[in-house]
Amino acid sequence: MVWGKIKMDYNKKKADYGVSTVINYLNRIGFKEVKDVTKDKKDEDAYGCDIIALNLQNQRVRIEVKTTTNDKGGIPDCHDSLFNEDRTVKADFFYIVRLDKEDITKIRWMEILTKEEIDRYKDSHKWLRRLRTTKLDIALYKGLVGKKIPTSELSLS
Repeated sequence: MVWGKIKMDYNKKKADYGVSTVINYLNRIGFKEVKDVTKDKKDEDAYGCDIIALNLQNQRVRIEVKTTTNDKGGIPDCHDSLFNEDRTVKADFFYIVRLDKEDITKIRWMEILTKEEIDRYKDSHKWLRRLRTTKLDIALYKGLVGKKIPTSELSLS
């Protein structure tokens, strides 16, 4: 039981760090009203995302943050709650924060996927209790989808 709690605390710490990284990045590039909604699930708009913000065009965007130490590609923990009944993703963007395996306070890089990029792969996903995004994972790893943000652009200061 103790190991399970330690692992949950570790995963929560990683997730919180990923969300704060994305919030800092969005504020730095000029997004407005950036709000962490991970704990505010009373609002139906918060379902399927971690952050709601106004982008540079003043449009409301919903962002799902995925944080991982896996640097071989892929999107961690794509639970079915992130998707609509037609298997399209609820969020407008997935931000995947890749952390160092040895020190989760060190960011390796971040990738940004649009809703359109993810939805293009909806028919190839394997649906179990959670989604397996095999073909999308391979495309992300090969740089065919998403936008890779280097560490130098992710400074938290």
